Amino acid sequence: MADEELRRVAHIVRQTLGFYREDSVPQATDLSLLASDLIQFYQRRFQSRQVELISHLEPNVVITVVAGEIRQVMANLLANALDASSGGGVVSISVSKQGENARIEVKDSGHGISDDNRKKLFEPFFTTKHEVGTGLGLWVSRSIVEKHKGTIQVESSTKPSSHGTAFKIELPQ
Repeated sequence: MADEELRRVAHIVRQTLGFYREDSVPQATDLSLLASDLIQFYQRRFQSRQVELISHLEPNVVITVVAGEIRQVMANLLANALDASSGGGVVSISVSKQGENARIEVKDSGHGISDDNRKKLFEPFFTTKHEVGTGLGLWVSRSIVEKHKGTIQVESSTKPSSHGTAFKIELPQ
C-alpha cells in the first residue's frame, strides 16, 4: 500500500513540475488540436475500461492561452470522466466557438454527483474518489480557467434515468 501511495504522489509531483516548467507565455492555440492530442493519449485507457470516447471538435478554435495549462485542465476532466464511468459508459469531449469565446465541454454517463458533493467540488483536498483521489485536480483546474479569465461550470444528475455529469468551460479570446 505504501509503494502504491508513493507512486501516486510521485505521479502528481511529475505532473505538477511538468505543468510549471512548460512555457508560461500565452500564445495562439488551437483547442481542438490540444483535445485531439489528449484523445489519442487516453484512447487505450478508455478502451481497456470499455468506455466509449466521443469527440466533437470544431476546427480552428484558436484563442490565446497557455497551452500546457489548458491541456492540464482538459486532461483532468477526461480522467475524472473516465473514473466516473463504468464499462459500457460514454464520455464525450467537445470544443467549439461561442462568438468570440471558446467552449470546452466534457460529459460522462457516470453515476452523477450529489448536490452536497457538487457544492464542494472545487475545494482543495475534497474528493469523492477516496483512496485514489487527491482533491486537487478540480481546484487547480478552476484556478487555471479563472487565470485565463474564463468560467467553469458543472451540471450533474444522479437520477436513474438521466445520470451523468458535464463540465463546461468558457474561455475568452
